[in-house]
Amino acid sequence: MISDTFLLAFFKNYDEEYVEEAFWIFVHILYVKNYRVIYKKEFPKLVEMVNYLDTQIQEKIPEITNLLNDKKVF
Repeated sequence: MISDTFLLAFFKNYDEEYVEEAFWIFVHILYVKNYRVIYKKEFPKLVEMVNYLDTQIQEKIPEITNLLNDKKVF
């Protein structure tokens, strides 16, 4: 677990410049990469992405799928 002391030391020299930079990166992700469609009603793009990930895992790492099926996680 991360201690409060560590967090305070980590953010002690945090500069507002990074806040603005993070904001513009977020804008880029939402508008240039078009990730804002993830947040549409009923999350259709998110469902598509999760299904794609599931397919990739089944094809490339079937051991994980088998383990999850054996444990009846889903």
